[in-house]
Amino acid sequence: MLYRMLKPLVKRLLWAFFRVDLIGAERIPSEGPAILASNHVSWLDAILLALVADRPIHMVAKQELFRIPVIGFILRRAYVMEARRDGSDYVLLRRALQLLRDGHLVGLFPEGTRSRTGQLQKPRGGVALLAFHANAPVIPVAVRGTDQVYEKGWLWRPRPVRMVVGQPLTLGQRRGRVGRQELNEASGRIMGAISSLLEAM
Repeated sequence: MLYRMLKPLVKRLLWAFFRVDLIGAERIPSEGPAILASNHVSWLDAILLALVADRPIHMVAKQELFRIPVIGFILRRAYVMEARRDGSDYVLLRRALQLLRDGHLVGLFPEGTRSRTGQLQKPRGGVALLAFHANAPVIPVAVRGTDQVYEKGWLWRPRPVRMVVGQPLTLGQRRGRVGRQELNEASGRIMGAISSLLEAM
């Protein structure tokens, strides 16, 4: 209930404040499982990525945010999963896999953490692994401008933000163990798609 009430309002406010230019949202399926995989340069990326589709997108947030009373209350009711800072949260991966198998959208950052330089970092294998085991398409998303919207902390500045949704990538299904080389190749393919979108912006 809280999510359905707040999402349209939050989207209108953020889209107007940051003059968000969203291209390719029609490439996000209206039903069925899919992973939205985006570059990550700002904490704002997660908020905007969660709003690009008309259906709920299950996102991930660091566990420290869940300890803040008001923010934690909202996150638990806004389809947000808790992630450990050490990146070893297998419970999170199992939860995301089950969500995909149940036909939901999951939003993830293949790099695992924010890029401090704005340049794409080496991807971790979690997105590709989930795509293989859930047989879910990976939809690349490029975000540009979110690193320019704030100076310190939560002080926002009205800077334009552009988001481009690319063509879905189909990696295929694997029921058993996925080899490291195959995982690296698939992760590279995902990051290559995001890189191409960024270069074209």
